[in-house]
Amino acid sequence: MTLEDIVSGYSNVLISLADSHGKTVYHSPGAPDIREFTRDAIPDKDARGGEVYLLSGPTIMMPGHGHGHMEHSNWRMINLSVGPLVDGKTDLYALHRAFDRFSSSLHK
Repeated sequence: MTLEDIVSGYSNVLISLADSHGKTVYHSPGAPDIREFTRDAIPDKDARGGEVYLLSGPTIMMPGHGHGHMEHSNWRMINLSVGPLVDGKTDLYALHRAFDRFSSSLHK
């Protein structure tokens, strides 16, 4: 299982993984750098668990639920701990479990 396999199961998801020193170890191909927008992020009070924040950031086109693409500029930022990196890589199973926990913690 690859990181791309895990992400493909979640629509409109961009991933940026950083180590404990803030160094980026993975960033979704073609995704904008949202670090400049994170300073204005606010906690998402509708999320039932985890560290979830709302932010307004770059407007980009993402695949829609039907045909075509939709513009997105409002985002949820999730701060997930997936454990230590080994040789610069995260445990993909831990990441998959973290995504599942996050998905089940949001109001639909």
